[in-house]
Amino acid sequence: MCCTASVINTDHVFQMLKLRHRVYFALLDVPADIRDVIGKTRLSKTLETSDPKLAEVRHLKQLSIWKDEFRLARLRLPEYLTKANLIAKTDTEVDPADIKQVLDALGEDAALKFQSIATKQDVVLELNVKDYINQLDQVQSSKDQVERDLTYIIQRFPKLSDVSSKNIRKWVKDAREDRTDNAIARVLRTFRKFINYICYKFDVECGADFTVPKFDKVESEPVSRTIIEPEQALKLYTAADQRLKDFIAIGAFTGMRLGEIGNLRVRSIITDKQVKCIDINGEVKTDCSIRRVPIHRHLLHVIERLVSGKADSDYLFDLPRTGNRPTQVVGNDFSALKTSLGFGREIVFHSFRHSVETQLLRAGVDAKLADQILGHKTKGSSEGVKTYWHGHELIDMKKAIDTNIDWPKLAVQGLPFDD
Repeated sequence: MCCTASVINTDHVFQMLKLRHRVYFALLDVPADIRDVIGKTRLSKTLETSDPKLAEVRHLKQLSIWKDEFRLARLRLPEYLTKANLIAKTDTEVDPADIKQVLDALGEDAALKFQSIATKQDVVLELNVKDYINQLDQVQSSKDQVERDLTYIIQRFPKLSDVSSKNIRKWVKDAREDRTDNAIARVLRTFRKFINYICYKFDVECGADFTVPKFDKVESEPVSRTIIEPEQALKLYTAADQRLKDFIAIGAFTGMRLGEIGNLRVRSIITDKQVKCIDINGEVKTDCSIRRVPIHRHLLHVIERLVSGKADSDYLFDLPRTGNRPTQVVGNDFSALKTSLGFGREIVFHSFRHSVETQLLRAGVDAKLADQILGHKTKGSSEGVKTYWHGHELIDMKKAIDTNIDWPKLAVQGLPFDD
């Protein structure tokens, strides 16, 4: 039996990339504090490859997934706190028998916490995030950002009693180790609004100072995003797994955003006026993003393969749909892949979108037509192109796409989306 291993010890958590029977496996020890929640002491998953470079990329991806699971496990609250929060929210009188039940089962500390929450002396913040987000009058993508920000900061402030000016200043200092100043300011503004909601809902007070600090400007080298050249696209495509290959192919030949690709369903593939199109009409960034994009001739049988055997309502891609951003795992995959191949911060998945726009404009395609393909607000127009039928005909868009969006290095290699 062939068995080799690469061991990493980060944050005192055992991580291993191990070769068994010519196939690499990812292994990770579960931290002691959440083993009861996870139900295991060590996690193991096959990476389905014997290639060490590809295994390393998939290993990083799997570690990211597992660490997200660990984070969520730590946010799961005991049932008795959920019950106490419900009592407080509904202004129900606290039953002494409930306190005694918690005391007998879990001890004095748990009973005191139960009483504190139920009588509104304190509030468990995580239990009220969903209610807060549901009452927001915002588009779903904005609500998703609010949820991510609150989930991040509530790890530090699980209860209202933890929120003080001193603790917030300390959080800001610590957060600067892995967050930009702009991100910290956004999270802090979101948290302030959430705490105001908590104070109103539970009729409590919080005297913490949420003033966004004036950060000292830190000189950093700006990152200039660039387009992806054909040679780079080939390198990325060749090293990607099949799912990421398909995302790259669609992005390279349509200019669609990562989230738009991830939300495609079988019913998104339509034929309009004898032109086969991708109908983008779900959760979109702006009204201008609602559009129909003709499918490039090199992309047709990739799309046909992805829809084959699926129901009309099925998604084209099997992604985790329980989180806020289903395509985050794909973004992580792309980031890990491009880093492993030596690409810098200037290359991101969105670079394919910039590349498509650049190819169209360099070929002399009308700027408004290019905007319509990409779902941009039309330059020089206050209204923009809000739906496909207000702009160019689909046949004109199809001609512009087939003629001018070109990845010759990919076609030379005879990859699946070549004719």
